[in-house]
Amino acid sequence: IDPILEPLLAKAFIKKGNQVLIKVGDKEIDFSPDFKLYITTKLSNPHYQPEISTKAMIANFALSEPGLEAQLLNTVVKKERPDLDQQKGELVVKVAAGKRKQAELEDTILYMLSTATGSLLDNVELINTLDNSKVTWEEVNESLKVSEETSAMIDEASSAYQPCALRAAALYFVLSDLAMVDPMYQFSLDAYQELFLNSIAKSTKSDTIAERIKNLNDFHTYAVYKYTSRGLFEKQ
Repeated sequence: IDPILEPLLAKAFIKKGNQVLIKVGDKEIDFSPDFKLYITTKLSNPHYQPEISTKAMIANFALSEPGLEAQLLNTVVKKERPDLDQQKGELVVKVAAGKRKQAELEDTILYMLSTATGSLLDNVELINTLDNSKVTWEEVNESLKVSEETSAMIDEASSAYQPCALRAAALYFVLSDLAMVDPMYQFSLDAYQELFLNSIAKSTKSDTIAERIKNLNDFHTYAVYKYTSRGLFEKQ
């Protein structure tokens, strides 16, 4: 980062009377409280000194291999096991509803406790509400426990297709690295995902997961080879 920006990053303000100034280069200029500075880079994997993170918020939008693996695993499970994907979606909704119900119960109890007058032991409505809330809370807790156990089982079943996601993600990053050979070699993630979907649809099906994974990996590897070789310069 250019040293000229150091005063801005360090927020080294200079106060002169009612003015707030900042030094940029050899000039002192007025500083607006609404001023914001955004710095971007085209570097795929930039490295910053630790002290930079204390002066600026760093947002890394680069695609990581684990992140792509998760996306591709979700893609293949949706196509190969739509039942698991549907169950997972329903569980997410169910768990969210359960946690929302618990939050509502907490709010109701806190409100009644804060607005209650006189002896709490004589407040029949409050006592009944607490009793009912306890029962509901336990029911929701049990439901959440079952949902989490079911979710773990679904994740385990989905993980059987992890080798497909691993291979597909690795191949994409191989394509990305071709830019180091020639900057003209740029590959769209959207186009690659379409290629992966095509491989899922056209590769040979099988009743056994292990064989199905092998068929998909072999088909997609060759599909990536054909897709890439058409775009390579003759010199390569």
